[in-house]
Amino acid sequence: MSAIELLQRGIDSYAVYQDERGEINDPLMGQPTQYGTPYHAFGRAVLAEKGSPKNRADNLRRSIQAVHVALDLVSDTSRSATVSSVSRIDGSVVARLNHRDFFWPPILQTFLILKHIAPSEAAKVGERIRAVQVPDAFRSRPPANWASVWLSGEWLRVREGLSPYTMEDIDAWLAPFFEVHISIPGGYYQEPGHPNSYDLFTRYHLTLMLVEGYDGAYKSQIEDWLLPGVRRSLAVQLSDGSLASAYRSTGQTWTLGCQMAYLTMAANLLSARGEEEWAKRARAAIRLSQASFALWQRPDGPYSPVQNLLPWSYRVGYEDYTADAHYANLALGFLARAVSDGYNEEPATSCDRTPSVWVEGDPFCRAVLHNGRYTAALNGWADEHYDGFGLVDVTFGPGRYLQWASSTHHLSAPEHWYNMGLAAREAPGPEPLMVLAQLDPRPIGGYEQVGDCAVRLTSRVKGVPFRVFSDVQVDGEGVHASEELEGGQLYSTLLIPYLRDCGLGYETQVTVERQPNDTVIHLQLGEEKVRIVAEGATEHVMVLPYGYDNRRGVCGLIRIDLQERGASAAWHIAVDE
Repeated sequence: MSAIELLQRGIDSYAVYQDERGEINDPLMGQPTQYGTPYHAFGRAVLAEKGSPKNRADNLRRSIQAVHVALDLVSDTSRSATVSSVSRIDGSVVARLNHRDFFWPPILQTFLILKHIAPSEAAKVGERIRAVQVPDAFRSRPPANWASVWLSGEWLRVREGLSPYTMEDIDAWLAPFFEVHISIPGGYYQEPGHPNSYDLFTRYHLTLMLVEGYDGAYKSQIEDWLLPGVRRSLAVQLSDGSLASAYRSTGQTWTLGCQMAYLTMAANLLSARGEEEWAKRARAAIRLSQASFALWQRPDGPYSPVQNLLPWSYRVGYEDYTADAHYANLALGFLARAVSDGYNEEPATSCDRTPSVWVEGDPFCRAVLHNGRYTAALNGWADEHYDGFGLVDVTFGPGRYLQWASSTHHLSAPEHWYNMGLAAREAPGPEPLMVLAQLDPRPIGGYEQVGDCAVRLTSRVKGVPFRVFSDVQVDGEGVHASEELEGGQLYSTLLIPYLRDCGLGYETQVTVERQPNDTVIHLQLGEEKVRIVAEGATEHVMVLPYGYDNRRGVCGLIRIDLQERGASAAWHIAVDE
């Protein structure tokens, strides 16, 4: 489907959840969650302007209803905030935080479209926008990423003459971002945890200001930040179009839409200043993200806020602040922005990258390797709440479901993460494991590039006299990895978490082929096949299919106990043609 067709389908999947007032209610909660309604309003407005004429009247009507409902909440801060967090255990409302920060740009962008296609309605919306008390209505202040959201909306209000503030006020709000949290040469914005998602999110909102005519004191800095930011986005985009796992929100579909929106704006700006080669690369990356975005439209339900197709009531891959009403409509809102800026291509069907390595040292300690259709992403200093240490992501290109993207945990021990990698035991047999991904190693230095598409990381395990050596190479034949725990005569186990069920209606089949000097694991999900070869003689293999999940769906775990003494493991993973 083209981008417009994809947007219409996703937006329409929430029509049944829009009440008579125009508010979007969550499929599970039966009430609004966070900021779904204003992003739905913007998506409908873009479709009313850019979509099929036969749907124009319905899209316009629903957009006008939704934007007024959104303004009701922003205008009256005495009203209770919408649901912000939901318990996965029993569906209880855990928290109601003020997320009005997120309302402001979609409200203003909807208003701008209405000015063109429904001027009389725009006049009513404009007067309501003029009356909102900024920033009192909002929760965050610069340099928090939330503040970049309302600031991008407030710039539009200033530009339209609806705000009591001036360019000088906008510049004063922008200043803290550039004082501490933005690296122009590195192309990133960072906050605690160094999330790839909120780096992208903040770059999007400041770039939006530039696209919408911002000409203040920080214009040149945002312009200088553009190309390094595009380079980083291309480097941390996996070969399936998703975002390399790092801290929170990585597995949300809004990161796919945000890549599309940011890179569309960036490509247009780069073309305008003559940097056509980078603009071309950005456009290819948009189509790659679109390929992943399109996978997560449930066939008979609302567009998914997470990168799996399981029912919303399962909440698999949902963090406690995730619900369909807001995060799915945020994703669709970002897609709408890409469409609004002229994007309407079809998704990529392949990915064939030249060999490259992206290494980020302190404070990130991450590496992403690309070669052909293969990408491997490694986290050398993972946050214990979101990912485990080591090889977190392995992807094989667009249009595929059977990939490795994010760490896995067991429902009985959600604080314990598993990645494809080494574990150690003190004796032969099914003994308890010391899992490297859970040991919280601390890097000694950072990732060292040791080949055209190969890296090594040396770490030390906190509180234990062990050093860890981690090596990964990506070539045209797949991903080659090894891990070694130096010190102590331990026995080795290779753990392989795998995606069992992402909501397609069928599950991954596992076949184990034990050979004298290695073990071959064949995984098949529908027509997709993957082969993993674990080097070394095997003592025992267990396939544990139940109780695990990650951001991509319900998972299983394969445990390969190796015979030889010495805590090390080496393995190879590739598409099985």
